Amino acid sequence: MILHAVNVSMITVATWCICSGSIPSSVRSSSPASCKLQAKVGDLPASDRSIRRYVRTLKEEVASAQQRYYEPILDDIPGVQCQVDPGELRSVQIGGEERPLYFVVFVLSYSRLMYVGLSFRPLDTQTFIQLHDEALRYFDGLPEECVYDQCQTGGDQ
Repeated sequence: MILHAVNVSMITVATWCICSGSIPSSVRSSSPASCKLQAKVGDLPASDRSIRRYVRTLKEEVASAQQRYYEPILDDIPGVQCQVDPGELRSVQIGGEERPLYFVVFVLSYSRLMYVGLSFRPLDTQTFIQLHDEALRYFDGLPEECVYDQCQTGGDQ
């Protein structure tokens, strides 16, 4: 096996792959990750293609070993759950100039009723709360819970 021949751990190779994003056409490329790998192991006794194939196998093994946790969506009972997903669109043409547009999408799980709150400023806590208020007024009620998808805004400031 290649790792045993060069005395490199699987973690070193995986770290190199993650840092570089992909295997360069030459291990001697100028990226910091490949320079670090070459400094640690020297010349590799394998072709670039063999290394790429081996690393692809490692990535598949690591990806399949990581378990992702999913919350069940309670979509069969009205008034229980609202899904909240903030986002950003860059370079939106408004009045002839490109501007970023920030938004939060609220979707009721049972009825799939949707509200999209918009902002021209980045989402800070005050704006985030204001958009919640607008959405709940639009829905004319408050669900039992809100489920946030990859949200980092709620506690930033």
